[in-house]
Amino acid sequence: MRDALKATGRPIVYSLCQYGEDAVWTWGRVSSNLWRTTGDISDHTSNMAMIGFSQAGLAKSPGPGTGTI
Repeated sequence: MRDALKATGRPIVYSLCQYGEDAVWTWGRVSSNLWRTTGDISDHTSNMAMIGFSQAGLAKSPGPGTGTI
């Protein structure tokens, strides 16, 4: 899909949705511009805390220009 989008010659933002599966933050930058690192959030404190704390250390993964689109 990345290659097909790039072949259009148009600026396109390509987002992966793996719901945090398969450690997408370790490989997503070579094929996309952004990605999800968790499943859906709900309005329960325990869910928000679990998702928030599980993101520790992932901020270094993305960055401007890291995608190849």
